[in-house]
Amino acid sequence: MQPILDQRRLLLVWNVINIALLVYILNHVSAEPVVLGRYTRFYAIGATIAVLLAAAIAVFSLAPRLQEAVRQSMRGRLSLPALIAIVVANLALWLLPGDADQIKLIVGVNTFLLGLWLSGDRGRGRQNPAKAVTSVLIVVTVGLIILGFFSAYRTPPPHPGGDEEGWMNYAVTWLRTGQAYAQMMMVDPIPMTPGVGYWVVGLAGWLNLFGISFAALRALVWLVSAVIALTIGFVGARLYDRTTGAIAAVVAASSMLMLSSRLLRPELALTIPATLIILAYTRRRHPRWAFVCAILCVLTLEIHASGIAYIVGLGIAFIWDAARSLRRGEPFLRVSLIPFVVGGLVGGIVYLIAHVLILPEPGYYFENLRSGREFMTLINMAERWWSVLVDYWMAAPLELIAFALAIALIWRRNRGSDRTILSLFALTLLAYLLLVPYQQVYYIIFLPYVVLAIAALVRFGLDTLPTPDALHQLAAGVMLTALTMPFVATSLQNASLSDPYPGETFDGGELCLRRLSDPRAVVAGDTTAYWAFLDYSSFVSTIGEYELRKYKVLTSPLEPWDRARPDVVFYTDTPGSPELSPRIAAYIEQYRYDEVIRFLGDRFPVQVWLRPGYEPPEGRAQALAYCASVVEVLPAESP
Repeated sequence: MQPILDQRRLLLVWNVINIALLVYILNHVSAEPVVLGRYTRFYAIGATIAVLLAAAIAVFSLAPRLQEAVRQSMRGRLSLPALIAIVVANLALWLLPGDADQIKLIVGVNTFLLGLWLSGDRGRGRQNPAKAVTSVLIVVTVGLIILGFFSAYRTPPPHPGGDEEGWMNYAVTWLRTGQAYAQMMMVDPIPMTPGVGYWVVGLAGWLNLFGISFAALRALVWLVSAVIALTIGFVGARLYDRTTGAIAAVVAASSMLMLSSRLLRPELALTIPATLIILAYTRRRHPRWAFVCAILCVLTLEIHASGIAYIVGLGIAFIWDAARSLRRGEPFLRVSLIPFVVGGLVGGIVYLIAHVLILPEPGYYFENLRSGREFMTLINMAERWWSVLVDYWMAAPLELIAFALAIALIWRRNRGSDRTILSLFALTLLAYLLLVPYQQVYYIIFLPYVVLAIAALVRFGLDTLPTPDALHQLAAGVMLTALTMPFVATSLQNASLSDPYPGETFDGGELCLRRLSDPRAVVAGDTTAYWAFLDYSSFVSTIGEYELRKYKVLTSPLEPWDRARPDVVFYTDTPGSPELSPRIAAYIEQYRYDEVIRFLGDRFPVQVWLRPGYEPPEGRAQALAYCASVVEVLPAESP
């Protein structure tokens, strides 16, 4: 049996990828260039290494004898030392500081392609996977999950925009009022904000058990991430074999795609039922599993509105299967499609009652999704395609390249499980691009397909049958090394063994703001400062006016601030937010709020205003004197 891609063609693909990466690397401009007016010295050294590496691969592809010598040297007893050397070299590279991400990427990609090239060797016998390999992979998965635990608290979100604070506020509001709405965004109290699932009640229960804190939140996010890795591993084992499942667990546990979403956003947990949907779909010819598949689809909508991509994608898949079965005279319509539709109707009715009919105005649900979240608008298709690729590339470029290779190679291999992954991925992507707003970064919903496809590629390489001899195991180890090292390096830099989940600690700026207010005061400030005011029942976000305008028509120029009447307003001048929101700025000016202090907080200027007549608990003079002792006070004329 011929391999799905011979090594000569793989070497051609390898060189094409290297050329594209070199263009990407050389096109970079450093923040403080000193070499050629484009690069820092460190980056210039890395770019030179990248050029030499790409040139070496080009020469390697033209030297068959050298290729054979490499294969022979990495067989048998040299396999383990070679793998250890590759692991150490990659880890050392990923731990380097500075603007070297592009350089790290090209080395990581070349490491992965080296493993893929090694997997194409044909000079070996066939045998079943050794149990020891699966056991090692399970140990690696557990190790990665443990490493994630010790770093989850300190891993910052890649694009801090207030989402984590906003979802936390949903749960806190539920604990205080029994209703799931964003009190921080000043919306009217309603039983359930459209598009938000009752998972918020579970989060509220978790916080009630472990305390309302950032530490408790990140512990839950870590737990969800661990369950995702184990679930994907379980489904991978069912689709292929135990070794593939163990590889899938390793890839999921170290996925940079998942790490980039390892903050409190519901679509992270959406991947758990989505992974189970894949398993249920493979058993769709039994009525019970078809029914379960539909229920799981509705459950995704319960967790996040982007679950519509799974619902529509699976619906198309079932209709397509029914049409093919009718031509063959098979009873798919009766035993599978009808149970799937019944399951969808049962789940849909429950969802309708629990989410739509409980609203004071049920039509508000659909208007909210259409206008506020811009779901189902069917516009800007080209931009949506491009935004998915760009967002994915920014989050996990190595995984994107590996996933593209995996899709191409398992499509050529064309096994049953491969076809399931490919077809469901294509249909989910189509539904996502048609129905989900392009400006929202929800690419994490593709995680099950990404991980399972990559795991199948790592497990079988360029071959079509299990080939777990020493060289093939080494090839899989090399590919897994390339995929796991970014996560390991990032986690090691953020890990703490002594105090992985510390209690709340405030910096000087937050201490100053708390001294100028009290828990009963209405404080309006930056969304990301919410963690310093978790015990304040009336903290509101200064960008709430933007969110509010999505959901209702404002009746006056200064609404909603006329209703909130904040006692304390503060604003941090950051590059992403160059000025205070216009309505609250006008409100401050009209009611002549007093600007009492400007200080430097976390490298950015902070302005603080007090409502006329409002006095901090200890008095204004005493509070300002305390602030002067804990922050760097800026002159009043500072921008």
